[in-house]
Amino acid sequence: MAGASVSEVNRQIDDLVAVGLVSRVRVGRSKVYRVNPRHFLFEPLRLLFRSLGEVYREIGAGVAGFTGGLDGVQAVILVGSAVSGSVREDCVGEPSDVDLVIVVDSGDRVEAVEDEVLRYLGAEVFPVYGVNVHPIVLTADEYMED
Repeated sequence: MAGASVSEVNRQIDDLVAVGLVSRVRVGRSKVYRVNPRHFLFEPLRLLFRSLGEVYREIGAGVAGFTGGLDGVQAVILVGSAVSGSVREDCVGEPSDVDLVIVVDSGDRVEAVEDEVLRYLGAEVFPVYGVNVHPIVLTADEYMED
């Protein structure tokens, strides 16, 4: 799972045990290792090594929270790979993006909502995550047609 050879893991595991991040217990002739969730490094490492799918759902929830507070927005729908569970884990070569459908109550709100969302994405999402988010703003009638 770690993508490292057994010999490399064996070389590194003693250091993790020495600092208390991992505990080691002998069970017969085997060694059982367990991560110590109370260690101060556990949470930062957990966040560092979480799946991109989890990160993309976090991004979607943040954008939905912002967008849901805008005037005229009726619904925010996360679509695409973040929902289907098919986020590509290669965040450098061919990263997935986040696709959102934003439903507004009238056609005169489409451009204003799109502008506000794009400003938010440029200031709050891309600098933090480096992920492209594609908001598709539709009226309720347009959404119902598609």
